[in-house]
Amino acid sequence: MRKYIYIFVALIVVAGIVWFFLPGEGTKSINYKDNSAFKAVPIHSPLVIEVADMDRLFSLFTEKNVLASELKNAGLTGPIAEDLEYFSSLVQQKPEYASMFRKHSLLISVNFEGKNETDFIFLSAINGKDEQQAIMGLIRDCGEEGSLSKREYDNAQIYLVSAKGKAFSFAFTNGIFVASRKAILVEEAVRQSNTESLVDQPDFQKLHRTANADALTNIYINHRTFTQLLPKMLPAEMGKKIRFLSHYAERTELDLNLKPDAIYLSGFTYSNDSSGNYINIFSKQEPGKIALESVLPVNTSMFISLPLVNPSSFLDDYEDYAKLNGSFYAREARLMEIIKDTKVDFLKIFKEMCEGELGIAFTTITKNAPADNRFFIVKVKSQSVAREQLDFLVNKYIENKKPEEKDWHSEYRLDAKHSFPITRFPYPDLSEVLFGKLFSGVACNYFSLIDNTLVFADSPGALKEYLYSLVLGGTLEKDAYYQKFKASAASRANLNLYLNFARAFNLHPQYMNADLAKLFSEQEETIRKFYALDWQITQSSDLFLNTLCIKYDPTVKEEPQSVWQSKLDGNLQIRPQFVMNHNDPNNRELILQDRANQLCLINKEGITLWKVKLSGPVLSEIYQIDIYKNNKYQYLFNTADFIYLVDRNGEMVKGYPVSLRSPATNGLAVFDYDNKKDYRIMLACSDKKVYAYMQDGKFVKGWEQFECDNEVSDPIQFLRVQNKDYLVFTDQYKTYYLNRQGKERLSAQASFEHSANPLIFEGGAKPALLSTDKQGIVYRLYFDGTFTKQEYGKFGEGHYFTAADLDKDGKNELIFAEGVQLTIFSDAGKKLLEKKMKAPITERPEVITVGKSKKIGLVCGNENRVYLLNADGSVYPGFPLQGSTLFALGSFSNANTFLNLLIGDNEQSLYNYMIE
Repeated sequence: MRKYIYIFVALIVVAGIVWFFLPGEGTKSINYKDNSAFKAVPIHSPLVIEVADMDRLFSLFTEKNVLASELKNAGLTGPIAEDLEYFSSLVQQKPEYASMFRKHSLLISVNFEGKNETDFIFLSAINGKDEQQAIMGLIRDCGEEGSLSKREYDNAQIYLVSAKGKAFSFAFTNGIFVASRKAILVEEAVRQSNTESLVDQPDFQKLHRTANADALTNIYINHRTFTQLLPKMLPAEMGKKIRFLSHYAERTELDLNLKPDAIYLSGFTYSNDSSGNYINIFSKQEPGKIALESVLPVNTSMFISLPLVNPSSFLDDYEDYAKLNGSFYAREARLMEIIKDTKVDFLKIFKEMCEGELGIAFTTITKNAPADNRFFIVKVKSQSVAREQLDFLVNKYIENKKPEEKDWHSEYRLDAKHSFPITRFPYPDLSEVLFGKLFSGVACNYFSLIDNTLVFADSPGALKEYLYSLVLGGTLEKDAYYQKFKASAASRANLNLYLNFARAFNLHPQYMNADLAKLFSEQEETIRKFYALDWQITQSSDLFLNTLCIKYDPTVKEEPQSVWQSKLDGNLQIRPQFVMNHNDPNNRELILQDRANQLCLINKEGITLWKVKLSGPVLSEIYQIDIYKNNKYQYLFNTADFIYLVDRNGEMVKGYPVSLRSPATNGLAVFDYDNKKDYRIMLACSDKKVYAYMQDGKFVKGWEQFECDNEVSDPIQFLRVQNKDYLVFTDQYKTYYLNRQGKERLSAQASFEHSANPLIFEGGAKPALLSTDKQGIVYRLYFDGTFTKQEYGKFGEGHYFTAADLDKDGKNELIFAEGVQLTIFSDAGKKLLEKKMKAPITERPEVITVGKSKKIGLVCGNENRVYLLNADGSVYPGFPLQGSTLFALGSFSNANTFLNLLIGDNEQSLYNYMIE
C-alpha cells in the first residue's frame, strides 16, 4: 500500500526534490521530434516523467547527496528510487557503457499492473543495432551467470535477467529500450509500440509542443487515469469525493526548474472544449487579482481561492458543468429546499452580493481535532446589504421551520470599538452546494461579517478566533515568511492553492489511509523541512497555465502555540511591561514601544487601545505613578530629549513632555521615599550631570546637580541600607553613593572599568553591590567604601552577568553568559553548571520565579528562540518558544492559573504565550 504515495509525490519528490540536489552541470536540450520512446509508453499511463540527463539523475544516489539519502532512508522516494539506483549501479560497473546513456533521455512511466498494483517502466530511444548490442553486452557482464533468458512476444524478444540479487525484464522494440521489474509491463510497452501511441494523439501533441526543452525534467499527467491512483491512498469517503477529478481535464505537462531554495513546476493543461471537464468553468473568466490573504489569519494552514472577475457568470458556467457531470439534479434539489424553507432564492442573492474573490481556508489544525477551524470566505459588495439579506433568510427559516435550536443570533464583543453579530446558519453544506466537491469539507454553521468580508465557520469559537486575528492585524498577508514566499508569484490567477506543510501537517490522517498516515507520522521531521506549496492556475487562450512553487528549508519549523499573536508597526524597541488598569484592577494591560517609536497600550485580548508617537527610543523602564493622588495612574518614562508623562487614554499630562537641558544618557528612575506619592525623578545627561525633578516636571530645590567624571548609562538606584539612604550608580570607572540632596555619602575605594552590566544589590549581614569589570572579575562593593574581588572564569568584554539565590540557601549564585555558553558558579567559586546553547545568547539572563522555584530565562535572538531553564540547566516544559527580544513574564488577570510570556520577534510580531 505504501507504494501509492510514491506515485502521488512523484511530481515533487522524485522529479523535483531529486534534481534540486544534483551537481550543477549544464542541462542538455531535448529534440522531442527525435525522441520516439513515447511510442512505447502505454497510452493510459497516468504519469510519465522525462529525464533529459540520466548521468545527473544517477549521481543523485551517491552518498554526497545528503537530502536524497535522507529521503531514501525515510522511505519517501520508494521503489522508483530503488529501481533507478539499481540500474545506475549496473551502468557504473562498466564506465565504457555510461557514455552511451548520456546521449538519450529517459522516460519513467507509472503503469497499472492488474487491479490494485502499479509499477514503473523505464524507456529510452536507442540509435541502431550497435547501441542495442552494447546494452546487451552490459547486461551480460553485470548479470548473474546463467540468469539471462529470452522468449518471443509480439515480434520482439523479451529478456529476463538477474543482477545483484534482483530480477528484471527488458526488450528492444522499434528502436526503444524498455525495462521493468514486471515482465507484464514490458509486454504492454511492446504491444503499444506497434499501434497508435501517445505521439498520435492531438491533446498530447499540443502539450508536447509547449514543453520547455531546457527544463530539467518534463512531467506528463493523464487526468483520466491519474485519479485511479488516488483512491488507493485515501480514506474511502475521501476517495469518493475526488472522483470528479477524473474529468478535471485531458492532460497536463509540467516543466521542472530549480533555484537554490525552491522547486518550480510550470506548464499547461489541455481540456477539450466540448467535454464536461471541471477546468472548463474557468475558460470564460479573466484571471482575477489574488487578495484573499489580506483577510486570512496569520495561522492559515491551507487555502483555496477563486479570484473571480464575474462571479455570476462563473456560477452559471458551474451549473452547465454540473449538468454534464451528473451532479446538477442533487444541487438543484438542495437549492430548491432552501427556497421552500425560506422563500428566498439563495443562489440569486448570492450572485447579487458576491463581489469577486472567494475561497475556503483552514487555520489551526490540531491532532485531536484536525477537522475543526475551517472557513468559507466571500468578498461581498456591501456588508450591510449582505447582512440584511442573510438575516432575512435565517429569520424566515426560523419562522417557517421552528427549529429546536435557540440563540440563532449572538454578539461577539471584543471591546467598545469592536463588536460583531454572529448568526447560526441552517445549511452547513453551503459551500459545496454552490461550488462542488472542491469546496466540500467546510461546515458553514455560523457566519459573521468584518468589513466587506463574509465568513462562514464550523463553530462560533472558530469564528471568534478568526475575527479576533483580523482585528489584531494578524493576517497572512503581513506574515514575513509568506511575503517572501509569494514575492515571485503572479498577482492574478483563476485558482490559487496554498499549503503550509508545518501548519497543515496534522491534516494527513484526514486525507490518507491508515498505512500512509502512519508513514507520514514516522517521517514528520523530513516533511516539515518543506515550508509551503503554492499552485496557481491561469486561463491562457485555449490552455491553462499551471505555476507551482515548493519552498525548501532544512530548518524544521515549529509553529508557535500562542494565546494570541499581534502585528506591530515595527519590531519591539524595549521590553514589554505589564501595567495596572486602574479602571479594572483585576486585569492588567501591556505597554511597549516599537521601532517606529510608537508607544502602544495593549489589552489582555491583544487589541491595541492607543498609540503615541514619541521623539525617539524610550531609554527607561515605564513607571506608573499617581501624580494627582486619586488612584488613577499615569505612565512616566524618558527618551534622550524629553521626560514624558502619559495618562491611561494616551494623552499628555499637563506640563509634559519636559525638555531636557542635555541629552539623557540613561533611563530615568523614580523614587517615592516615604510612600506618600511625592515622587522624585532622576536621570543623568551627556553633560555628565545628574538631574532631579519633582513630579510636576520642575527641578527639585536643594539638589546639587551632581557632576560625574564620565557619562552614566545605567539607571540610578535608591537603596536604604542600615537606616541610611543611598542613591547609587556608576560611570565607566567609578561607583557613586549620594544622599537625597545629591552630595556624596561615601567614596568608593575600588576603581575599575565597569562592564555593561548593571549593579546588583546583595543583602545580608554585610550588604554589598555586585559588579563585574570588562574581564568578568566580580567586585563586591560594601557600604563602608571597601571592596573584594574574585575571578570566577575567563570572560570577554561583552559578557552578561547577574546573580540570584537559585537554591534558596541564602547565598547568591553567580550567572554568566557569553556567546553560546551559560555558566553558573556558587558564591564560593565552584562551577555548578555549564550549558551550551544552540545559538548565541543575545540578552542578559533573567532570573524568574515560576511557582516556588527560580528559573533562568535566555533569549537566543539569532535562533529566534526564548528558553526557560531550571536551575540544573534542563529546559522547562513547553520551551523553547519563538521570540528574539527582551520579554515580560507575568499575568494579565488575577483569575489566571497560568503566567503570560510576552515577547517579540524580528518580523514585527508580538506573541502572548501561556506558561503553566
